Amino acid sequence: CEVVLGGLYMGDGTTCAGVEPCPQRYCPEDSIYSQPALLCDFAWTAVTSDANHGYLAFDNYFDVEEEVCDVHWWGLVLYWNDGWYNCEPPPGWEIEIKFYPDTGLGEPDTLNPVCSYLVVESEDLIITPVDDCDGNTLYYFEADLEPCCTVPHPLGWLSIQSVSSEYECTFLWFEGMPGDHISYQDQPPLVLNTFDLSFCLTPEVPVCPGDSNCDLVINWRDIDYFVAAQNDNQAAWEAMFLPGTPTCSFWNNDCNGDGTVNWRDIDPFVALMNTTCP
Repeated sequence: CEVVLGGLYMGDGTTCAGVEPCPQRYCPEDSIYSQPALLCDFAWTAVTSDANHGYLAFDNYFDVEEEVCDVHWWGLVLYWNDGWYNCEPPPGWEIEIKFYPDTGLGEPDTLNPVCSYLVVESEDLIITPVDDCDGNTLYYFEADLEPCCTVPHPLGWLSIQSVSSEYECTFLWFEGMPGDHISYQDQPPLVLNTFDLSFCLTPEVPVCPGDSNCDLVINWRDIDYFVAAQNDNQAAWEAMFLPGTPTCSFWNNDCNGDGTVNWRDIDPFVALMNTTCP
């Protein structure tokens, strides 16, 4: 494979570790724009988007009319030492997410972002290893956006970039399923790539306290999901839905409405048994 710092990382890939369908390899069911990661048994590409190295990657989306409240994407986390090596995503890792209008020329208007977010691992960013791509760990990223973004329509652009200066780990945004075969990397200058990047955009999900398994009914089937969510363990709760993804809010588990999921929610959860969502 060809390895170029700041450029492209290309490899033949492997199968999905014997799991079909691959865990967290598809966009959530409620996505308003879906461009999931290319499977690892295809020839794949990942592009550096990391402020430490001066690179920023962009991809476009079309016809998104709802507010975007969450972004999901896939990427590699590597470090360079005369070759790329796996790197553990560091605690407190900071990622910057921006939405842009189009210039009218099929390029992102990089000087005029309409929304900008700094998301932090363990706060509003979840990072989960989901696959092995030719010996490189593929991660699935989920970020909550506060407030939601009214994105440009009908054509807009998204950038995702690591901005944590104190870490040696480098973020490389993983290739997505084929779309319009257009993405960019600002090196600078802005360079056109003839492949797409992986991401999903999702809207705000109404909260229904007690509906831990997302079936719009609060009953005994919610118990195991509610238990998994205890102590704000969103990753464990989401794992209950594998190989799919949850279609409801994690905060359905916050039955007393205090902004955390813990033992204090148990009595309110029990009180909601055998009710339905509005």
